[in-house]
Amino acid sequence: MDAPRLVQIDLDALWEPLAVGLQRAGVFAGLGINAANDPRLVNHRLPGSIKMIFVPDAITDEQLAECKHEFGLWILGNALREALEALETSLENVFRACSFVAAAMGKPVAIETAAKAFVNGGIGKRLKLLQAHFGIDSDRRIHLQSIVNLRNCLTHRRGFVAERDCNEPGRLLLKYQRLKFGIQRPNGEIVELPEEITAPIHVDVPGSWMVMQYVEAEKPFPLGARVLLSVPEMRDILFTFDRVFREMKPRVVEHFRAMGVPINEKLAGRNDEPA
Repeated sequence: MDAPRLVQIDLDALWEPLAVGLQRAGVFAGLGINAANDPRLVNHRLPGSIKMIFVPDAITDEQLAECKHEFGLWILGNALREALEALETSLENVFRACSFVAAAMGKPVAIETAAKAFVNGGIGKRLKLLQAHFGIDSDRRIHLQSIVNLRNCLTHRRGFVAERDCNEPGRLLLKYQRLKFGIQRPNGEIVELPEEITAPIHVDVPGSWMVMQYVEAEKPFPLGARVLLSVPEMRDILFTFDRVFREMKPRVVEHFRAMGVPINEKLAGRNDEPA
């Protein structure tokens, strides 16, 4: 009889693809949007000694401005893709780890059948399988599915909403979460601050303090319309991914703890999460 083996699962490594993906999406979107908005950046030629001309030299300022605008939209679509694919990879890591532990504990799931469905499924299907087999889910599943629809619309249909993109009759309804800031006065009244704060905040009532809340947000895109996202909306979408990360990571730890798996608290508490 073979001696039992000690197997260690790095729980932080399961989520590393999502942590890295959010960092990449944020940085790349920032670089791209800043370039699209910078009037000094007008060179659209590929570098190199051999030039391939795809756009006439006589491009007008209006045409160049349109190209830069389209580039900004293209960047946002790619940032969404980066974040979504990173989440898919982390969810697959979690599923494989949970399946391994279940088998080791003598509680195997129908691994081959479930694994095949998992790999072939998108984020919505993967979350359903994680919930069905291991009780691990996200409270933001609806948000994520609407973001998937948005990404598909941007990458496959250049942002024009088709019937297959709609999650409600006649429209694509994007759901996400954002931070809301306000000033709470001593009497309990909260004065909401604008989403974009461009000047110093002056507290006019002594004893007041700043408060922060997570709030639901949504944006509809009618059938046939073009998806247009603002930079603050893109920021809030990435923030929603960050909330999924911080929500699901401890749920996976608690799942393993409930299965009787010893948890190294020091390693599980490593601070390697996205900012």
